[in-house]
Amino acid sequence: MLDAPLPQPRVVFLGPLDSLLWDRKTVRQIFDFDYVWEVYKPEHLRKWGYYVLPVFYGDRFIARVDSRLEKGIWTIARWWWEPGVQLNAGLLDELRIAIEHFLQYLRAGGISLEEGIDGVVRETVLRGLST
Repeated sequence: MLDAPLPQPRVVFLGPLDSLLWDRKTVRQIFDFDYVWEVYKPEHLRKWGYYVLPVFYGDRFIARVDSRLEKGIWTIARWWWEPGVQLNAGLLDELRIAIEHFLQYLRAGGISLEEGIDGVVRETVLRGLST
């Protein structure tokens, strides 16, 4: 298995309770990613949002997404790229695929993007909806 080629990187939306995130100190040391699930914090103490999902690609965390599912519509309220992320066609193609799969997982009938969403993310979502 050590000689097998690496699989193609893919984008994954991680749930706040995913076992990868359990040991915050190790996640910070290995990935330089500090994550706190802020659902139980008072709103004025939240840095990111109520239910922010980490976004993983290849071998690193690349973003955070603050979103919600209401009445069958997945709304992306905010999106933050992690520092140093290099956007390229491969990453954006995988992001489009991950969004399509996440919509299916949620059994969502559509997606909505709030004002101020990163233009690259907006374009990627809209391109995915038109294919």
